[in-house]
Amino acid sequence: MKRNDPLQNTYAAKSAARNITATLLALGRIDFNRDKSVLDVGGGGGGSLLPYMLAGVAAENLAVADADEAAGREIGPRFPGVRFYGCDAERMPMADNSFDLVTASGVLYQITDETKAKRVASEMRRVCRGHILVNDWSLRVPRLQAGRGITKRWCEHIFGAKVLFTLHVQPHAFDRWLRLGPLTASVGRKIYVLKV
Repeated sequence: MKRNDPLQNTYAAKSAARNITATLLALGRIDFNRDKSVLDVGGGGGGSLLPYMLAGVAAENLAVADADEAAGREIGPRFPGVRFYGCDAERMPMADNSFDLVTASGVLYQITDETKAKRVASEMRRVCRGHILVNDWSLRVPRLQAGRGITKRWCEHIFGAKVLFTLHVQPHAFDRWLRLGPLTASVGRKIYVLKV
């Protein structure tokens, strides 16, 4: 979609750059190096893998799990060597403790059913042997019909683990003009990192 394509939409490009920068900062705060393996849950066409590629992770150590088979066809040509699992995030085919880092970017806010969210979180924990990184909206996005704001407390509740730290990804567009600092700091996307 043009709206989310950084090559066709200037705002999407700026947003992607902020997400990549914040993700790289988060990786710098945990025991992460280029030899680690990464699973992106709900990763679609693989766009959320860019920070890990920039960190030097080889394609064979990257994987995407998404129920959309069309995304799998898109990943092959865009990111040769990246594994694609066409599956529901509630029932992933990977073995326990398969990945050093399991991430979900812009995915969990869409799951409004608490039971389903817990099943997805349980699966993410099951296949993870290190850290979970959640990059999502910190408040409900008004233009979306459904959605939830992802908070530190919600992450700790749903994953059953403590959030090690939180990073703010994208400040509110009006922050630079209004200079409201702490008031607008809670608006936008945040990264929550948990150790399992």
